[in-house]
Amino acid sequence: MVPCRGNSIASDELHAVAWAAKQAGESYGTFAASRLTPEQRANVLEAYRAMAKDRNEAEKERLERAASDRCCPSLS
Repeated sequence: MVPCRGNSIASDELHAVAWAAKQAGESYGTFAASRLTPEQRANVLEAYRAMAKDRNEAEKERLERAASDRCCPSLS
């Protein structure tokens, strides 16, 4: 993971906190300002990365099935 410039947080962490805020039904600002502990931020980042990995794997499988169906529809 490559951090952003200056005092900005890394892109993954930014997306993770925004994702967690949406899951909690709060705005990013409210959620981020709730003084998340470093441990809570780490847990949010871990959960976000697991969700993103699952989503990417499901999309890869979907694309592989679609390509297989186009190539050889009789084999599906």
